[in-house]
Amino acid sequence: MFRRITSFILILIPLLASGSITDLDEREELRYLIETGQYQEATDWVEEEPGQFPLLESRLYKETGKRDLAEKSLSSHPRFSADDPDLLAAAGGLAADRGKDSTAEALLLRALAANSKHVEALSRLGLLQIDQGKRNAGEKRLRRTQKTTRSGQGHPVRHRIALKP
Repeated sequence: MFRRITSFILILIPLLASGSITDLDEREELRYLIETGQYQEATDWVEEEPGQFPLLESRLYKETGKRDLAEKSLSSHPRFSADDPDLLAAAGGLAADRGKDSTAEALLLRALAANSKHVEALSRLGLLQIDQGKRNAGEKRLRRTQKTTRSGQGHPVRHRIALKP
């Protein structure tokens, strides 16, 4: 029994040192604050530690009507410059919501260049293309999204601001 406990502790030490358990708890706390409409507390939290969870930060700003800050929280994050498909797809969604179709398309294409099976980027780009009158291309993307999702190969959609109304 002592060996099991020792093994468990040895596994936990690097996790605690890396902060991954703490980060998960903090992410869930911030998500809870946003989902329950505790925007002021969530804003205070984000202002104390800006950039730690850019998708949630951007979602908070979007939901509170601060769309410029929502875009900035994504585009100024180092992962954005590194072509993180999650951040690019979210930024593309924000741009599409604001009617910036060419910017949205460019961001979504960058996300797909980084991960060709990114479900959010595929679906957003398909819908955008349909809105632009490119019906065949849009439907093709949406069928590809459906195929990717069914096969289980798609990137899981997590913590997306772009999927929120």
